[in-house]
Amino acid sequence: MAGGSGQFQGQPIMPRELIKLPCGIIHTPEFAACLGRLCAEASPRHRNEVLAIDYIRCGSGAQKGSAWLQLAWIPKQSAPAAQRHRIGDVEVFIHRQSLRGLRGRCLHFQDGEVTVLA
Repeated sequence: MAGGSGQFQGQPIMPRELIKLPCGIIHTPEFAACLGRLCAEASPRHRNEVLAIDYIRCGSGAQKGSAWLQLAWIPKQSAPAAQRHRIGDVEVFIHRQSLRGLRGRCLHFQDGEVTVLA
């Protein structure tokens, strides 16, 4: 998951418990727990880094409607404080463009996969 990317298709049923961040992104406790586990395992190797969430959704062309979410570690000095957010106990960096794409959408983790729900 971290450092990789994946294509997400299909829409599972909307989870019951949702958490909305001040920036407009919605997530589930399951997604926060997934990030927590990831950081617990990987953060010792990434001491001066922050977890970045990138989201791309194609608006045209052959892949119109397809979306990709990527998690990667980036240097903290490259991540402005105004674009850092807390999901559960994890500080994440979300670039402005990804934030626009994720605003009003729900990040969820189920059956070993991250999904972005509309």
